[in-house]
Amino acid sequence: MLLTFFISCYKDDEHHTEEDPLSVYVYAAGTRMHQDRLQALYLKNKLVIELPYTAGVATVANDIQVSGDDVYVAGSALEKEGTSYRYTNALLWKNGQAQVLNAPPSKSVSANALFISGNDVYVAGFYVPESVNATSRAIVWKNGVMMNIGSTSIHTRLEDIFVSGSAIYVVGHENTQGGIVSKYWKNGVPTVLSESSSTTYAKSIHVDGTDVYVVGYADALGDRSLKLWKNGVPTNLISGTSVIRGLNVSVSNGNVYATGYEQVGSKYAPRVFKNNEPLPIQHSNSGHSYAFSSQVVDGKVYVLGQEDQNGAMTYLVWEDGKEIKYLTNTSQPMELHSMYVVPKNL
Repeated sequence: MLLTFFISCYKDDEHHTEEDPLSVYVYAAGTRMHQDRLQALYLKNKLVIELPYTAGVATVANDIQVSGDDVYVAGSALEKEGTSYRYTNALLWKNGQAQVLNAPPSKSVSANALFISGNDVYVAGFYVPESVNATSRAIVWKNGVMMNIGSTSIHTRLEDIFVSGSAIYVVGHENTQGGIVSKYWKNGVPTVLSESSSTTYAKSIHVDGTDVYVVGYADALGDRSLKLWKNGVPTNLISGTSVIRGLNVSVSNGNVYATGYEQVGSKYAPRVFKNNEPLPIQHSNSGHSYAFSSQVVDGKVYVLGQEDQNGAMTYLVWEDGKEIKYLTNTSQPMELHSMYVVPKNL
């Protein structure tokens, strides 16, 4: 499997001397270009922390979680093939120390999402065996030990993972001969979310008590929508004919938040919903704006996104719909898609 990536130049890290005015730490995982190769990293407010691996090897960071004083990041090492990249190793960083997650001999292997439950670290990903015409296979690592999820004969990709008690939930899609089918699995048992006639991608999962919430999107000619499933029953939060993406779901105090973006005219606009109702979010009307993930901390809604500001694509964080100017940065072109917010008083 190949990964294409938008390549841009970046400036050296800047030293920020102004006092941090925030009551939280916003961690965000992503990737930038560094010395002509992809470099995995994460941010802690304005601090940029590179994630080391073998010298000269390209890396990407896909997900981040914080547990106590420990910072965990899931990602991959890559090998360049022409203008694209191939995933070569699934990686888990703990406090900057990289661990290669074991997998069978593979053409491609990646760690896409992680979840911390007590002292256990769960990582969801996929691998493609070396055999001819092999399909991508969904896998979960628990404390580094691999287990297979789903079919071994149908292309399967996992996007997110959530653990509740002894139950491991993962969500993703299968690429069948008839089309894309979204599913979630509870301890390996699948629940079908969509039909192959509607190209649908499930991207995020959150479990609250006995309720299972999934966010994703349909991208078929007759069905373009941002979807929220509750216990397998879908609701379209946005429907239309242009590009629509649903990327993240979270639950706080019984309130369900869904995050994504949609095309409005020639521009993209961020979208955040609380209990199926849109929340206001400031964004530029002069360029594209995207919302990737959200989290509620101390009653405030934090949203990670990107925006075209004065011709430069910047990463930014919104707090209750308002841009946190302190965290907006135009000097570090990078891809950021995963966020974890921690109160400073913990």
